[in-house]
Amino acid sequence: MNAKPTPLQRFLERHPDLDQATLAAKIGTSQGYLSQLASRKRRPSVGMVNRVLAVLRRYEPDLTYDDLFGKAA
Repeated sequence: MNAKPTPLQRFLERHPDLDQATLAAKIGTSQGYLSQLASRKRRPSVGMVNRVLAVLRRYEPDLTYDDLFGKAA
């Protein structure tokens, strides 16, 4: 039984030219840490959110935190 993809995982599926390894390199983190963010095993810091959004908004300019990680607490 496969878990439902998270919004960040779906984003990466929509953009096959941007895989986890490439995104991790662009935001200056490891692929393992990015995988934890994508699977919601970890919550990103504000700085990490800003780095992720800076890269991903090149693909989808109106992307928000909520689009990728859910409602901010």
